[in-house]
Amino acid sequence: MIVSGPASGKTGATHASVLATAAVSLGIDPRRIVQIDTARDTDDETQAVKQRLGTQTPFALVTSAWHMPRAMGLMQRAGLSPVPCPVDFLCRTSDETHVSDWLFDLSALYQSTWAIHERLGITWAKLQGKI
Repeated sequence: MIVSGPASGKTGATHASVLATAAVSLGIDPRRIVQIDTARDTDDETQAVKQRLGTQTPFALVTSAWHMPRAMGLMQRAGLSPVPCPVDFLCRTSDETHVSDWLFDLSALYQSTWAIHERLGITWAKLQGKI
């Protein structure tokens, strides 16, 4: 199991160590966990995974549904064989539209921020020829 993510400005703990701790609490043997905690971004994580797995080994890529298109693009372009396993879906509970759907709130701001972040990331990766 490879877990990745740099340190958070809030706690100082790396995202990789938080994920590793969670995996151990769910019964994964800590000796089977590899932490990538020095990668600055998804491209760095892609290169680190490539070093560890090579290009022939299929693996489950578990990341946010928001982030999956960029992560898949970078990894496939690098010659890796990820199998997408998206998580952290944001969805509606019904098809009905309400007046509140058209009002601004912090939830909408959060979703817009993520959407813009991912679109900029994809655009940047395409400009660099990485996707």
